[in-house]
Amino acid sequence: MNLRPSPLTIGLLIAATVSGILLYADPWYGDEGVARLVSNKSAARRLFPNLGEHDLVQASLEFQREGGERIRLVPGSDGRHQLFVDDTLLGWADTDAVDGLWSSLRMATTLRAVAPGADVGAVQGSIEVVIGDERLILLVGDATPDGAGLYGTLVNENDAHWVIESELGAILQQPPEAWLTRRLLPVEPGSAIALEWEDRHLTRGDDGLWRVERGIPRLLLSTSAVETRLDRLFGAEIAPLLPRETIAEGELRPWLTITEADGRQHTLRLAGECPEHPELRIVDRGPGLLGCLRRELVEPWPLVDPEAGFAEPQLIPYAYGRILAVEQRRPSARRLRRFGGGWVIEEVGAPALDVAEPEVYRWLSALSTTAVEMSPRELIPTVELAIESDSGTTLVLRCGEAGNDWLCQRDDGPPLRLVRAAPLELAYNAETFADRRLVALEAGEARAVEILPGPRSDTVRQSARLDLGVWRLDAPAHPDGNGALDEVRLETLIATFGSLRAEAWIEVPPGATRRTLRVERAPARENASELALDLYPECVAHVPGHARAARISAEACAILGDDLLFIDPMRYWIGRARTIEVIEGEASTILRQSSAGTWAVDGEATGEEANRWSNELRAWDSWRSAGIRSGEPPEPARLRLRIRRVDGVTITADLGPSWLRLAGRDWYYVQDVGLSSEEREDLVPEAGADAATTGDG
Repeated sequence: MNLRPSPLTIGLLIAATVSGILLYADPWYGDEGVARLVSNKSAARRLFPNLGEHDLVQASLEFQREGGERIRLVPGSDGRHQLFVDDTLLGWADTDAVDGLWSSLRMATTLRAVAPGADVGAVQGSIEVVIGDERLILLVGDATPDGAGLYGTLVNENDAHWVIESELGAILQQPPEAWLTRRLLPVEPGSAIALEWEDRHLTRGDDGLWRVERGIPRLLLSTSAVETRLDRLFGAEIAPLLPRETIAEGELRPWLTITEADGRQHTLRLAGECPEHPELRIVDRGPGLLGCLRRELVEPWPLVDPEAGFAEPQLIPYAYGRILAVEQRRPSARRLRRFGGGWVIEEVGAPALDVAEPEVYRWLSALSTTAVEMSPRELIPTVELAIESDSGTTLVLRCGEAGNDWLCQRDDGPPLRLVRAAPLELAYNAETFADRRLVALEAGEARAVEILPGPRSDTVRQSARLDLGVWRLDAPAHPDGNGALDEVRLETLIATFGSLRAEAWIEVPPGATRRTLRVERAPARENASELALDLYPECVAHVPGHARAARISAEACAILGDDLLFIDPMRYWIGRARTIEVIEGEASTILRQSSAGTWAVDGEATGEEANRWSNELRAWDSWRSAGIRSGEPPEPARLRLRIRRVDGVTITADLGPSWLRLAGRDWYYVQDVGLSSEEREDLVPEAGADAATTGDG
């Protein structure tokens, strides 16, 4: 047996030995091959962990590029930061920019630690946070070789070296002007409470309303109009920026002083044209640089110009919930005030009288929503009301008639004409707030609704009932079943029925009713289970058994004269149709809908025929009803349609020039083509009965 190794084995052994020696000795080792950033000893951490314990208004932020200017963001007495370059004040710092910088510093983290003794390169700049006597300093260095971040040194932690986020280096690259706000003033319009020019003075009262205190007649101003102007002014960009040495100090003249709710004041001063920009004016907004502002922003406000919209457009600009009392000083003295969740009227020598809260709400809402416009006519007041708000402010109204109009004066302001179609009752008494409800029906009480035609009326009987929370159509019979019932119109009719009130009490008309509404409600011991209402022409309603009838509003009249079915039956049918057979005299044409929703004529059709049926389909799809009528249609039928739907239902209907009737029915749809009041089944002569309701029924 030969145990002597072969030459190949000896050669491999020598090669392995030499490789091991070279690997251990590494004669080609050099410093240039060492990575300067290798460490797995530490996890990431916050750069400034204690910033979360402090607020921005306590902190000064300073940063400086190596060899560059020192930028300082220093909080002022009002908490807003001011921008300094070295010791020169430039003006207010941009609030959003400062907030963003503060958030970035609070959330800034290290990426990893730096190996001890590693070369971190040269310092590119510094970022400092000063809070009281504490100064936190971060030195920002070069980028790391792998591009992961920048080297950073925390001076307050014994010059600890870390790799930090590259975004921190971008802070040092910003020019000083990038931190300066370009808004004219860092003030929100809602915080201003006084505006003072040389010739006029505006103040915001405790009730939040702006008033003219000096310069022109005392005028109540629209808050939205004033704040819109202030927002445009305060948010205007000032550019270009100018050193204060551009003009002499004596050339600046006070223009406007703004007072904020916390007492801070800002005075704007104006000078002449901006150099090289004649369309701009030089403006001084306080210490720091001057700026240039658009000339139209410093023009006087046209407060008394009716077209400018500065006057408060509502007679009483208080919401209902803010009014605590209304004192009537003339023609007779009495006081309407809140009491125990309701309202009472108090008069000297008489006990307090409870009045209906819904009627007070309607009266005050009518006053609040009445539009006004300035008028040159003379006011001779006959009614005087003092409205007390929850802010403790009292608004005095003095009103009187002037021809066919009413004029009112708010406080000591100019006369205002009331712009209102319906008459407005300004003076009140107990009768003003008498309960005028015709029926008492709470929301959710209705269980069934029925519309009955009156004598010689073409109203169609309609009824619906609530079954397990779903409204079901009982009459008229319809191939769409419950799908033909428009629940929105039904619920609107019920809500109007339950809140119906009398505008005026009148005698019961001698003529026949147009329709009768019956509403069944959930049975209760104290209430009748059925309510009924007869509707007469000219918006007159009568509850059977009551001695007098009532004139109701046009809006309620139109809703109660409405029908219960959807107004777009053909759109519903066509959208679910498989085929439509059109019978015109002896001729018959079949239109077929593909799976893609396109229509085509069965068989061969000329281009003219195809265009005709395409136009007909569009007309049928847009066909809308103005109501349903009983009896025979007014004209002969033009077409008969046999619509076979994908659900297996076949609809057969006759189509006339202005009507649509289901085959075998004794009623028909009337097309909505702008019919006159005599042709439409309305209870309001000048208004259509149908709301613009569309649906899938």
